[in-house]
Amino acid sequence: MLGTIRRVGQLLDLFDEHHPEWGVTEVARALQVSKSSAHALLRSLATIGLLEQLPNSRYRLGWRTLALGSVLLTSSGIAGIARPAIDNLAKTSGETVNLAVLERGHVIFIERQPGAGGRFASAVPIGTPLPFHCSAVGKVLLAHRPPAEAQALLRTAAGFDRFTRNTITDKQRFQAELEQVRRQGYAFNLMEAFDNVCCVAAPVKNSLGLVVAAIGLSMPTHRFERHRDYYISALLAATRRVSAELGWEAETGGVA
Repeated sequence: MLGTIRRVGQLLDLFDEHHPEWGVTEVARALQVSKSSAHALLRSLATIGLLEQLPNSRYRLGWRTLALGSVLLTSSGIAGIARPAIDNLAKTSGETVNLAVLERGHVIFIERQPGAGGRFASAVPIGTPLPFHCSAVGKVLLAHRPPAEAQALLRTAAGFDRFTRNTITDKQRFQAELEQVRRQGYAFNLMEAFDNVCCVAAPVKNSLGLVVAAIGLSMPTHRFERHRDYYISALLAATRRVSAELGWEAETGGVA
């Protein structure tokens, strides 16, 4: 039973924006199982709505996955707790605010609030898995994982794709960046995912002091360069507020 559940997870992981459809033979090859086993898995998931069989006999994600994702996003405790601080930060800064978590080595935005001037950096849909190396929230989340887990994620990363000329693609340089994030308490994305868009992010902690999410503040580069200190201060105030709601008690002089 556990083996079957694990195989279902591996099958669902195959579907992404670059590979939205899969055939039986492709699934069998990717999962290293027989075509009959692949067909049985695909048909079973289609029966319960997690997949949909197309007229050409290929499969794509079913609408039930969207319904489940909507339930998760609307019922997420941390999103509800963080929402007032996120809304206030977007209002006072005028910039886009994102709440993100780390899920199996990928960054996932679970809440977003655009500010009056924050139409930038909102092209990534909520719930879309993203690589961690090109975002400020990803750096924050990975920097605060246990060292062994962070190293394992770095080892198993397929590659550090380049999205802009500023994207960090060297793992040693990225590790040095994570050390800097741990020391200063926040991370920057300096046009590493999108041209002319910068971001600063900081961690959200629970009552045990564990980082459970990150809040990122995104803006066009020219505003970031003019108001960097203000953005950092406003962001840290917001993350401290959310962390306090989760039961974290900051040490005197500490940052969230």
